[in-house]
Amino acid sequence: MTLTRGVNELYPCPVCLVPKNEQSDLTKDHTLRTAEDTQKICEDAKAMRTETDREKILKSRGIRLIEVWSYFILF
Repeated sequence: MTLTRGVNELYPCPVCLVPKNEQSDLTKDHTLRTAEDTQKICEDAKAMRTETDREKILKSRGIRLIEVWSYFILF
């Protein structure tokens, strides 16, 4: 998942939402990072008026807002 901020962020795992400081604790269960949840967070962030508010939402989940344009090649 290219949206994650990387290994130094609060939630570095691209699969689950395990906080960085709890990754070695295997006794806890954590929710999975789903495409639907990530899409909702990105939509909420896009609706924010300021870049500061947008980054606050995104950083709290350890993701970046990256828009990818789809294109088709016709042969």
